Amino acid sequence: LAWSTCLLPLSSFVFCVIWSLLYNFDDSTFTHCKVPNFLPSISAAIGNYRTQRFVWGTAIAVHAGPRFLFTSMYRQYYKDILNNAAQKLASVACFLNVVENVALIGLTFIPSAYNYAIHEKCFMTFMLTSELYMVLTCVLLTRYRAQPPSNVETCSQH
Repeated sequence: LAWSTCLLPLSSFVFCVIWSLLYNFDDSTFTHCKVPNFLPSISAAIGNYRTQRFVWGTAIAVHAGPRFLFTSMYRQYYKDILNNAAQKLASVACFLNVVENVALIGLTFIPSAYNYAIHEKCFMTFMLTSELYMVLTCVLLTRYRAQPPSNVETCSQH
């Protein structure tokens, strides 16, 4: 489940970029200032054309459920391995992850061409919460452990 959840957005993104290059090259790489582009922007690759929008939207919709499941699993993991002083911070981290997931769904299903203001806010929220979540996760796992990392966790850090 974890592998497919990670690979679904990546593989659909790669598909969308390749499809844009093959079938929408001129339109997807066009800029108003006439600067030559060799790759489409992310928005053009995943949001401007029906096929790419369908592939990307399907991938995000399918992988959203497992992402919410993983958030609840991480919350339980934090309860098990972190000291009591860090539990509120762990809850904040998990809340940020939920907001990140919701913002990604909003970003995906509200393209900038349809409602730029909401799309922009979803994008900013997605970027901010994903960065904060990653930083908090690093802090929690390096400074607030009640248990030392397992052998598997130690190996994954190197």
